[in-house]
Amino acid sequence: GVNRTRKNLIDVQIELINDQLTFIEDHVFSSPSLAAAIIKGRDCNGWMEWKNNYNQDLDSILRSN
Repeated sequence: GVNRTRKNLIDVQIELINDQLTFIEDHVFSSPSLAAAIIKGRDCNGWMEWKNNYNQDLDSILRSN
């Protein structure tokens, strides 16, 4: 599941830089929710979690237009 995928990514493609987990190369996810779940370490709705500098979530930016 998400935790195993997250662990595998941390082992291979993510390193700790300045106390933050940082991808060392680009990684494409199949959905915004999977990307958010990997970052947060739990299931979540990526359409609501990812926000721009104006605090607008992906749902309101992309799907509602």
